[in-house]
Amino acid sequence: MCQYNIHLLDLPYEILFIILKKLDNIDVLYSLFGIKNERIDALLEGDVFTSILNFVRMSSTIDDKIDRFCTYILPQKHDCIRKLILDTTYMECILFAGDYPNLTHLEVFNFKQEIVCCHFTDKSAFQHIFQHQITDLILHNNDENRVGKSWDIYNRNIYAHIIDLFQNLHHLTIVASSSVDEYPPICLHWLPSTTYFTSTLTTLCINMFSFDDCVSLLDGRLKQLITLKVQFYGIFKCRLVPININEQINALLEDDVFTSILNFVSVSSTINDKIGRFCSYILPQKHNCVRKLILDATYMEHILLAGDYPNLTHLELFNFKEEIVCYFTDKSQFQHIFQYQITDLILHNNDQNRVGTSLKIYNRNIYAHIIDLFQNLQHLRIITSSSVDEYPPLFLSWLPSTTYFTSTLTTLCINVFSFDDCVSLLDGRLKQLTTFNVQFYAIFTNNIYDKIMLMFNINL
Repeated sequence: MCQYNIHLLDLPYEILFIILKKLDNIDVLYSLFGIKNERIDALLEGDVFTSILNFVRMSSTIDDKIDRFCTYILPQKHDCIRKLILDTTYMECILFAGDYPNLTHLEVFNFKQEIVCCHFTDKSAFQHIFQHQITDLILHNNDENRVGKSWDIYNRNIYAHIIDLFQNLHHLTIVASSSVDEYPPICLHWLPSTTYFTSTLTTLCINMFSFDDCVSLLDGRLKQLITLKVQFYGIFKCRLVPININEQINALLEDDVFTSILNFVSVSSTINDKIGRFCSYILPQKHNCVRKLILDATYMEHILLAGDYPNLTHLELFNFKEEIVCYFTDKSQFQHIFQYQITDLILHNNDQNRVGTSLKIYNRNIYAHIIDLFQNLQHLRIITSSSVDEYPPLFLSWLPSTTYFTSTLTTLCINVFSFDDCVSLLDGRLKQLTTFNVQFYAIFTNNIYDKIMLMFNINL
């Protein structure tokens, strides 16, 4: 048997790159940076191995690795780093090793309040990074929980101070460190209403003392907040702060976060009562915020009559049957929504499969009609309803070549009768199609060879 002595660096560039990508960036840089090999230098030239550096996952000889990074690697590669994951023990040493002009994400383990006093200040050597660059901050809080007046001090000196200092912060996550059961929560008692005021934060994940604090925090001080993930310790009948909870809830519901997507299929018990309240009271006031409706054909007319839905573009319809097409006409009162607004349509087809002439009629009256009516349709998906084995497939036999002609559809997911129909459909009538996901029942040999040759303009 022949044996070959092949060195790692003898491998092709692509294979070497794949191998190194399987390793941790810290180990790659520590082992290979600066070894004076042209191929390795070329691999490490970009930011693939330097954009995210996790110093917490380092294995043995951590002090030696930190020292090599801070004295040799980081001073040369600091401008490529976008995210740092580090322990407070080495934070100062690592941040002093470069300017980090592109650093936007920071994750700090074993965070304690002393870190704020030493580094999270406008007099810190790293003030510019914290104040103007960091958009995403994750703190693994190692401070023990406390109660009473000390909460007020902690909130004012730590949480509120962080919000004030990090002026470009978009995402803030504070989680319990592995060495503590729970960290001090946000508590707004004794704090002025201007505390935690920011116009940049969109995501906040944090522990809170009570639901009352949670509602108080949503009084408008977090102007851009989209995602709030909280864990609170209790709901108290006696409020800690004088607020009007009805006004707070109304302010919450004023945004379209809770109305842009409405799923009426997942409605649980007392569905008729819920549909009735939505159609008579809620939708007439919030219909302009709805962008996607998921509903059963049974309630479609009732729900669509409840508003004008000027921003509705996505429609998912369960228990679709051919009788529903009576609404998909240019004389329907919903004609404007279907014809000009809907870009994404999902139909859970509940019609049983059929053969022969009836399949041709179904294609002409249902599928072709939908393509013709929905003039702005970009994504069409037809799937089998849970109550049928298979629905009538797309079938092009006996239909003119102008059937299914559209210049807007980019995605089509549908069952097709045969591979022959599949090929025929790709003859140019679907001009903008980029994604075609099909399931067909058979492959027939007649004419398919000629069609493929013609479609790809192949002459033999």
